Amino acid sequence: GELDIDRLADHAFMAGLWEKAAPYQLRSCRRAVRRGANQDAIGIYHRGLETLSHWPASAAKIKTEIDFRLTVVIALEPLGKHRLIADVLREARELDDSSNDPIRNAAINCQLALALWRIGEHDHAMEAAQAARSIADRIGDPALKFASLFIIGIVLRETGAYRESIAMHEQCFAFESPELDAKRAGWAAYPTVMLRTFLTDSLIEIGEFERAEIVANEAVRRAEDHFYSRVNISHVVARLRSAQGRHVEALSILREYWQGCLERGIVVLVSLSRAGRWPRR
Repeated sequence: GELDIDRLADHAFMAGLWEKAAPYQLRSCRRAVRRGANQDAIGIYHRGLETLSHWPASAAKIKTEIDFRLTVVIALEPLGKHRLIADVLREARELDDSSNDPIRNAAINCQLALALWRIGEHDHAMEAAQAARSIADRIGDPALKFASLFIIGIVLRETGAYRESIAMHEQCFAFESPELDAKRAGWAAYPTVMLRTFLTDSLIEIGEFERAEIVANEAVRRAEDHFYSRVNISHVVARLRSAQGRHVEALSILREYWQGCLERGIVVLVSLSRAGRWPRR
């Protein structure tokens, strides 16, 4: 079972069985991310890199080093470690240059684009997102097509191109599938919820409150069983309520999720809620 993976990872690491330890540690790290145990995932990541330092140089080593980095950035996101995420992904991109794996290359560029967007490097973020889109189109991977279009859309939104962002995000619907949220590969929240979160926010910006309500309600429904997904859409719903003049409801939503963020150590959204601010536009 899944708990056995954690034990096997620990036992192999303590025994110095490096070839066996790393695959178990990677699975254990991914398991920690899936259950929202972010600090556990970060600890496993560091032990995984220590394990890999004992491996001889090989393509398998490079791929595993990349996979650890692509996993730990998901745990770092709710903790607000965005500059660290960018550094980790730059390391992954350097490793990927020699492994020449298109799926990993596209995944790295998607994650790097998100990290660069968060720290305000929008031109570089767009370059990385466009690179990911080019690879996704070439290999025909729908999940990567969804991710690259989504990221291009949020960079457009950040620069004030709200209608262009909406158009880009509407293209993402064609690549949605039940597996996208079920696997949540590379995402800290459900991808379809994040899409609707940013789409709702852009609709608020152009004054389309009725459509924003419809999109937000669908996101809330999809996010029901995942806290971090609920937090993301809920702070935009609060913004919508404020824009509608329903300030008491907005404050109630923020207070509820602020407490949940405090309990789980989700620092970025805690600071937004505490200050009564919205995501930077």
